Amino acid sequence: MLWCDSLDIRRPTRHLSLALLALALGGFAIGTTEFVTMGLLPDIADGIGESIPTTGHIITAYALGVVVGAPVIVSLGARLPKRELAIGLILALGVGNAITAVASGYWPVMVARFVSGLPHGAYFGVASLLAASLVRPSAVPPIDKIPRRSWETDTDHRLQQGTSARERGSPGNLGTGSGSDLVGTNLGA
Repeated sequence: MLWCDSLDIRRPTRHLSLALLALALGGFAIGTTEFVTMGLLPDIADGIGESIPTTGHIITAYALGVVVGAPVIVSLGARLPKRELAIGLILALGVGNAITAVASGYWPVMVARFVSGLPHGAYFGVASLLAASLVRPSAVPPIDKIPRRSWETDTDHRLQQGTSARERGSPGNLGTGSGSDLVGTNLGA
């Protein structure tokens, strides 16, 4: 018998599926906002008339927005309903992206990217809590019923066994002399 066989898991309702899809799409939108900037960096640099390395600071501005926004927004929004807070955070992301799209020049884009980053961390925290609250407690397995192997990585096992990827003949390790050669080695030997 598997650990999941005893769980009270029924077919999800349409509303639950739609709610989880909406939360996932919000996460996708935030992830896309964060990472697409790297691919568009040369175009953004041309658009604002700066070099690519200088324009790269807008990625840092977004990251700073995440670092500042997550604790502040979560602290201020702790008593708000999670659903409305999640919707507000996605709307804030949209507003930040719209401001970024119409901004011209280095500093306006920099400020707009910072504003876009503010809801990022808070959204993932609130969306996780919201998603967890949608699932019945009886559908969540007790931690002692989940096999340890399901949340360990292969690297954990190699560390415990003291074998390296090179010793195991891993095709991912080409022996480049990089730090990846150390993954999974027994550092105590």
